[in-house]
Amino acid sequence: MPTTASSSSLATRSSTRPTKAASAEAAIDGEINFPGGLALEEAREALPLLTTYKRCNTGDAKITIAGDLPCKNVIHAVGPNFEFGDVDHSQNLGLLESAYKNSLERAREPNLKTIGFCLLLAGIFRG
Repeated sequence: MPTTASSSSLATRSSTRPTKAASAEAAIDGEINFPGGLALEEAREALPLLTTYKRCNTGDAKITIAGDLPCKNVIHAVGPNFEFGDVDHSQNLGLLESAYKNSLERAREPNLKTIGFCLLLAGIFRG
């Protein structure tokens, strides 16, 4: 099952249905959400709000239906934002590890037999 945060690629198929996800950034989040269609978008929006715009804390993961994607579920994981330069990354590395571990825990809940992982936090800003 694909995993996303601000990361994770999967072979996508085009959708002509306009959704909010269609205007998402060209990151993997958009690559998952746009082909997932309205059902996936609504499932994400149904996750409880933790703050005004946040539905998942950094280091955590949530699971939803997959909508129009060729799988049953999508696990949405949130990794930390790493800073460049001479910075102690130990806390961020712990949060990144938690994002992967929590993704695996979410996969156990519906007893998923397979899971496909993206590389969390390896997008265009990682260089």
